[in-house]
Amino acid sequence: MHALSYIISPVTRKQAKQGCEIPSPRRDSDFAPQNKEVITGTVIYADVLFGINFVANLCVLLITDWIFKFSARISRMIISATLGAAWAVICVCIPLRFALLEKFITYGPVTLIMSMIMLSGNKNFKLKTSKQLKLYMRNLLKAGAGMILTALFAGGIMHWLKYTFAGYFIENVILSDSELVIFLTVTVIVVVIVLKTLRTIRITDGLKRRIVIGVAEREFEMDAIIDTGNSLIDYVGRRPVTVVERTYFSDILSDIDNLQKLGYHLIPYNSVGNSGGMMEIITADYIHIYEGENVVTKKHAAIGMSLRQINKNGDYHALLGKDMAG
Repeated sequence: MHALSYIISPVTRKQAKQGCEIPSPRRDSDFAPQNKEVITGTVIYADVLFGINFVANLCVLLITDWIFKFSARISRMIISATLGAAWAVICVCIPLRFALLEKFITYGPVTLIMSMIMLSGNKNFKLKTSKQLKLYMRNLLKAGAGMILTALFAGGIMHWLKYTFAGYFIENVILSDSELVIFLTVTVIVVVIVLKTLRTIRITDGLKRRIVIGVAEREFEMDAIIDTGNSLIDYVGRRPVTVVERTYFSDILSDIDNLQKLGYHLIPYNSVGNSGGMMEIITADYIHIYEGENVVTKKHAAIGMSLRQINKNGDYHALLGKDMAG
């Protein structure tokens, strides 16, 4: 975005599209025949500027999220892109003599706030310990730097396109019609959301399994997902650990005798944003893993108990390691 020093008097969209002459404000000197003067300027529509910058910001955020694997929520990225677009509109009102200050705010505080919004709400980034704070700050800097570098790279591409037919088409056909810009903006947002949702559904459905866990002469049936990042190993017997929500076993764990029979113990574990934690482990008699008509049975399986809900939407309640999928 670039600040412009002046905005001329209001004019309708129809007048601007038809190339009508825009009258400048009258001054006393205008009535003197020998001192006629015409003041020219540039017409800028706030909604068009906002729409263009919103789409650009959203693309930059999506690329940054894809590069660094932040798994940011699309709603957070939309809010962040909206903030950046609003700042772009504000920049138009900043006089050119403050251009350096504008650049500093754009690539400093505004970029930082946009990064914070993008990373907010991500369960992988908690701020409870000094290690988690350091991890968050490191990812915050990565997000900010990634956004700036992506924007600069995209700007170079647009500069190159300016001298091609594609650039001419974008500037003189697409951007000349504000209704078309709004339509394309909405289309891009909808397409991004739909594609990301379909990708999540496709991946989740492909990795989802129905499992039955046998523990203390009882069976617990639930949906699970194969988590390729789950490499947790129980040091007792070097067994892969299946992580299940603890609420399933609350009744069993309330009996001290059961704890001894189930081989209750703790193991250390690390996860993104949570290092140095301890997880409760019990031994199940078996786990039946169903995939269509096929069944894989694992006996004496290690069960790790999660104190938190594994999936916020309740689509699945357990995480299978890749070695457990057969």
